[in-house]
Amino acid sequence: MKKQSFKTPIEVIVANKTLGATLKTARKRRSMTQSDVAMRIGVSREVVIKAESGQSIASSSLLSMLWLYGLLRQAVDSVSDDKDVIGLSMEKTKLPERVRNKGGDNDF
Repeated sequence: MKKQSFKTPIEVIVANKTLGATLKTARKRRSMTQSDVAMRIGVSREVVIKAESGQSIASSSLLSMLWLYGLLRQAVDSVSDDKDVIGLSMEKTKLPERVRNKGGDNDF
């Protein structure tokens, strides 16, 4: 059986490059070297280089970099449940119009 291959969407590639540039700028604004960052978050310098060049790295390493730069809360907030417009819209269309009491115990 032939193994299916996954082609990374262009939007993801562009987002990785943009995020990498943002990480690089954040590091430089803090006057830190790639080695400083690597040492502080417990990864190799190569991981920092990969992240800044827009290559894939482990999510824990990415989140650690964001934490180090003071950007973690901002990143987490940007993907919070209340910002999931598509998901919220889909959820709303699946909600029943009425909810009926099936009998049994009432909490009130």
